[in-house]
Amino acid sequence: MGKSKVICPICNKEFERATAKKKYCGTECQRLANIKHTREKQKMRHPGKIGRPVKKRQ
Repeated sequence: MGKSKVICPICNKEFERATAKKKYCGTECQRLANIKHTREKQKMRHPGKIGRPVKKRQ
């Protein structure tokens, strides 16, 4: 079984993957995808709470 060429969904760079499970070109793109996925999950759980709360000045 040979290596297949795919495009990274984060940076759009073409790379060869050694296994069929590899989705990202490197650890940085994998980390960014994880952050994006986590933020999307949080928005689904708490739709009214986007971002940090704004503190009122006295």
